Amino acid sequence: MIIFYISKTSMQNPLDAIVLQGIEIWSIIFNEEIRVKYPPLTQHWLEWAMNVLVPLLFNILEKQEQDNDEDTWNPHKAAAKFLGLLSQACAVVELVLPYVLQSIGHADWHKRATALILIGSILDYPYQSLLEPRLVETMPGIIQLLSDPVSAVRD
Repeated sequence: MIIFYISKTSMQNPLDAIVLQGIEIWSIIFNEEIRVKYPPLTQHWLEWAMNVLVPLLFNILEKQEQDNDEDTWNPHKAAAKFLGLLSQACAVVELVLPYVLQSIGHADWHKRATALILIGSILDYPYQSLLEPRLVETMPGIIQLLSDPVSAVRD
């Protein structure tokens, strides 16, 4: 429980290096749960924590800079990568899609860019048959964002 509190607090810190450490803790837990793969041995920490972790990842993703350096590892990239990993192990789609539907046409470009990142991060979701009908709802918004005035959204 203390690790959960420390990592959650770290992910809310204004310093990038500390945020990265908070995300790294959960990446390690993810890798361990995937490595074990045997249900009686795994602790299911990710499933237990995802209702708190996923909204924290949304907040981190929303802090993207418009002129983001593609070669620098930062909390934004770490959050996107971890969310992609998390979607392979947990049912994050039910947490992600409402945010996407609400944010894809938002006036704030950070939310529009985050919505696109979230769509990309759940495309490897293991249950594609459940995901595809839900993604159809987002297609008009995705197409509209291809000509977004903010390059960080288009790219």
